[in-house]
Order: sequence, then C-alpha cells, then structure tokens
Amino acid sequence: MVFWRIRIREKPRIEISPEDIILAFMHVVEEHGGVMTATRLHKLVTIAEKEAELDLFTARPYHYGPFVPELPNMMKALEKRGLIVSKTLKRDGKTVRIYALTPRGRNEARKSVAKLRRSTKGRDALAVAEIWGTAPLFSLLYYVYTRWPYLASKSRIRSEVLGGSPSPDAGD
Repeated sequence: MVFWRIRIREKPRIEISPEDIILAFMHVVEEHGGVMTATRLHKLVTIAEKEAELDLFTARPYHYGPFVPELPNMMKALEKRGLIVSKTLKRDGKTVRIYALTPRGRNEARKSVAKLRRSTKGRDALAVAEIWGTAPLFSLLYYVYTRWPYLASKSRIRSEVLGGSPSPDAGD
C-alpha cells in the first residue's frame, strides 16, 4: 500500500509590533492630508486594539476618554530614532501635541503599511486608520465613547460629547 504524503505549506505568521501600528497610522493620516495629534493617536489605537483584537495596547479611562499609557514613551523612542518629530502647540488655552513622520520615518511607515496588509488583523487595523484617521475629532470621540462607555467614565467632556454639542476642550 502506498500512502501519499501531502505537504501543506503554512503561511508564516506576521508579527505586528506597536511600532508598526503607530507608523502605519501616521502614514495613513498624513497621506489623507490629516495631522496626527496625541489625542487622535490614543483614540485610533484604542479602536484598532478593540476591533482588530491586536493585544498590543491597553487603553484606560482618562480625562478625555481612552488613554494608552505606553504611547508617550513609544513616541519619544520613535522621535529619538529620527522617525518622527513632535511639536507642542497652544490652542484656545489648551496644549496640543502634534506628530509628523520624518523622511526616514515615512520609509519605515511604508514598510509597516505593507506588513500590516499581509495579515487579517493588520488589514483590520489599517481600516480603522482609513475610516477614522481624518474624521472630525468630535465624531471620533463620540464613536469611542458610545462603543466603549467604560473608557469614557473619567472623561471631563463626556456630557458634551454624548450630548452632541461640541466642547472647546474636544479639539485636536
């Protein structure tokens, strides 16, 4: 009796890193003419973490909705490596942190986007950036606050966001 051996080739597992998500999201936002702020990044990462089931970030309730505690240090590390630059602005009495890719960072971000496109979770995460990356911040906040109410539990602007009237604090 002859038994045929069939070799099944498994696709190599694509390891997605937090850096891949951050750089890819920044790339998508910039490609669509948007600006990445710290607030927007925390919300986008939260949505991707929840909807694409990434297991890379941990969002916690904070003053303006979900806050991802590991992001500030990750952004500093990316800046030290010359992949991003950051700037702090004052707008309407509020401090706003803005991030942008450097030319070197753009090259790395393109690689991250290509990597994410090779996995289901990565494609799901990219879809979040495509859909929400340049949406008005108020819409982004409303989505997050209604989808995961516990993440809005400590928000100082929760009633303004859920009530539907824009708050001056809700700006990027």
